[in-house]
Amino acid sequence: AEVVDKNTVVIAVYRSSTSGDILLFKRNFESLIDHLLYIYKHIVIMGDVNLDIDANSLHSNDIRNILSMYGISYLIREPTRVTASSSSCLDNILTNFTLDSLTFGTCDLHLSDHLGVFLNVQAGLAADCTGSVTTRIINANNITFFASSVEETKWEDFYNFNCSDLATSMLNVMHDIAETSFPLKSVPNRHVGVRWFNDKLRKMRLELLHVKALFDSDKSANNWKAYCDLKKSYKKAIKVEKRNTYSFEINNSVNKAKSIWNIVNSERKIKKSIFCPNNLSAVDYNIYLSNICNNILPTIEDSFSDFKEFLIRAPKPSCSFFMLPISDADVRNAFNNLKNCSGLDYYGLNSLMIKACMECLIEPITVLFNKCVDEGIWPDSLKICKIFPLHKKGDLDCMENFRPIATVPVVSKLFEIIIKHRLTTYFESKHIFSDAQYGFRKNRSTLKALTALVEAIVQGFDAGIHSNAKMCDLTKAFDCVNVDILLYKLDYYGVRGNMFDLLASYLTNRQQYVCVNDCESGLLTVESGVPQGSVLGPILFLIFINDLPYSIGDATCIVFADDTTLIARGDDLISNSFRAAQNWFSANKLKLNVSKTQSVLFSTDKRVESSTCNLLGLTLDTRLIWSSHIDRLCSRLSSQIFCIRQMRRCLSSDVLRTVYFAVFHSHLMYGVTLWGNSQSSHRVFILQKAAVRTIEGAPYRATCLPLFQKYRIMTALYLYFPNFIANTP
Repeated sequence: AEVVDKNTVVIAVYRSSTSGDILLFKRNFESLIDHLLYIYKHIVIMGDVNLDIDANSLHSNDIRNILSMYGISYLIREPTRVTASSSSCLDNILTNFTLDSLTFGTCDLHLSDHLGVFLNVQAGLAADCTGSVTTRIINANNITFFASSVEETKWEDFYNFNCSDLATSMLNVMHDIAETSFPLKSVPNRHVGVRWFNDKLRKMRLELLHVKALFDSDKSANNWKAYCDLKKSYKKAIKVEKRNTYSFEINNSVNKAKSIWNIVNSERKIKKSIFCPNNLSAVDYNIYLSNICNNILPTIEDSFSDFKEFLIRAPKPSCSFFMLPISDADVRNAFNNLKNCSGLDYYGLNSLMIKACMECLIEPITVLFNKCVDEGIWPDSLKICKIFPLHKKGDLDCMENFRPIATVPVVSKLFEIIIKHRLTTYFESKHIFSDAQYGFRKNRSTLKALTALVEAIVQGFDAGIHSNAKMCDLTKAFDCVNVDILLYKLDYYGVRGNMFDLLASYLTNRQQYVCVNDCESGLLTVESGVPQGSVLGPILFLIFINDLPYSIGDATCIVFADDTTLIARGDDLISNSFRAAQNWFSANKLKLNVSKTQSVLFSTDKRVESSTCNLLGLTLDTRLIWSSHIDRLCSRLSSQIFCIRQMRRCLSSDVLRTVYFAVFHSHLMYGVTLWGNSQSSHRVFILQKAAVRTIEGAPYRATCLPLFQKYRIMTALYLYFPNFIANTP
């Protein structure tokens, strides 16, 4: 093998299949990796380990978790030993090089019953820094200038306009001010993302280059010492600036886990997900999005009933929704509840900009919103959505592999926050929402939905009865909401008069456009669905689906937004309830994806074939022994340990504790009251100890009790009991 640089080590390994303790191998294997990565930046381990790493077995899972803890990938997935009766992948290549720099595979040398494996690493090449990006310069000084310009505007000159003209005039004025305050600038790619490289480091680097030039011209001992001393100081200064910058970003981030992984990927030189490749047409993608519902509708089975036949089974309130005038305090609260977001809307505005001039905007925005309510009109200028396609996975030429990231006008978000609060208060206080609905509601969560499901299953276990469950999957449910049906249901639940007209206006004549790199599509009208990226969208969907639990017969129904789970004791009950649910979906013009709908029989009878299903972040198995869930959890936790290990290079242990709680502890805590007493839970504790050792930088076999005490971290066992007691009625 040819070593690509002095920071790379290549190791050949062999594990006998006839002798040797697999537990000893796993322990020594982890010790080897830990030792190698302490010395080398990159490692490559190749050879015959006589174990199919990709298999679904306990030992294979443990090896995968060890690899994940250190950011190592296993490359070979195809069989490397093929006989007349079997084929298995026993040989592999393990490395922490990024996959886009590798060429690898198998080859038959006709010398053994095993195939050979090969790896080619393209390393040491300079990154492509050509090109530039065009962006708006948004900083504290520019935001201050924007706020002062907005404050000087005489908004009262527009107060006699109708709501549509007033909204258009206000948005145009703020757009013009934003264009002046935040000028466009072309920034070279190589300067993007190096947040910690400040003027101090830049000055030190120039000084270092100067001293190096002196040494090159006069290779004296003094010049060499001066160069080495300055180089050492420069490296130390880089470490300090990185630590300060990253610590500040993490401590002040709203989404700490996202910020941490962004830092990890930037340190590993991993590019972010592709937002929009050059070959993706903005026009074509916009047409695709606007026609999603039209393409799905013809595939929906005909219903035996009208949606109104189901709706009347839901409780109908005896009163109507009444909309009180919007006050300055309401608008101020909306500003305070508006999430900080740097993305620009159709008018070049974001929440950071308008929050900076909140006090001078409260009065004109209050006037605008009250006019909208009085006139029953949601201005068209507030209904223009900007969409960026974000690549999820798979073929870049397939539009289904992109997720639309939607940005609605920030002023519209303020209005939606107020309307959402009023609607939520009405529906909750009048007990209109079904108790089966756990999504987007205060004091309800995915965990409470899962707990309700598990309790129903356990009740069946206690009674010695099987429980049948159906997890219904809907295709593009939010995009396919029929506006006419939704409006009828709003009226049924008491939303009438000006408020009904306002929401009807909100849901109709909505427009969207797509941005791909520097290209923008034209505006297209969206005729169905609740708006993506909006504040009101989720609660409107809850209203739309609210009557479903009243229409599915004797089965227990548990709903989280569009995830519907039916559970019943007996084959006939679940079949009848599932048919009723299918009929409800068809009557309400929603597409049930039968191929993705999961069915599980829960039973303690060992004669029942074991199966699993994934629901709301947990993996449930037939007998609720949780081994499959813990397999997935351990895999996820192992990758988070790698994240902590990467961050240890540039963060203090105190900040690493914050990293632990953001990326590791949050996964560990989820559902611990359900799986925490299972036989396999000790595997999670082993990984938790590895995470705490990583924070400290302790050896992989070091005792952990003092470390748990030092960093004030509760063990998995102690996390289970308090949470179990707190969640037990």
